[in-house]
Amino acid sequence: MVQMIKMNRGRSLKNVHFDIKSIGDTAENKKRGLTVDKMLADLNMHYFPNGEQTVAINGGFPTLFKICGKKLEYYQGERKAKAMYKWFTTDCVESNSSEKMAEPSPKIFGNLF
Repeated sequence: MVQMIKMNRGRSLKNVHFDIKSIGDTAENKKRGLTVDKMLADLNMHYFPNGEQTVAINGGFPTLFKICGKKLEYYQGERKAKAMYKWFTTDCVESNSSEKMAEPSPKIFGNLF
């Protein structure tokens, strides 16, 4: 799914800014002294400095999420690349409305593993 996003930058994904965050208990992260808890705390402080929301493990690993503007959403669908890609690339929706946001919002896709 991440590869699909990277391949479509500038093609079907135009005028959108997004970051991809992979947070996991990997050998590389351990070597750098990073834990999942520390990376989550840093991510939450960066995107939600007032504590209005908190990215957390949701239903186990992997946990997939996106932050669209200031709205946090967790992926609940089937674990297939096309379904996840469609979910991630859908337009941002304001939290109290079914209307699309007027301005493109930055999207952050996260993978906790």
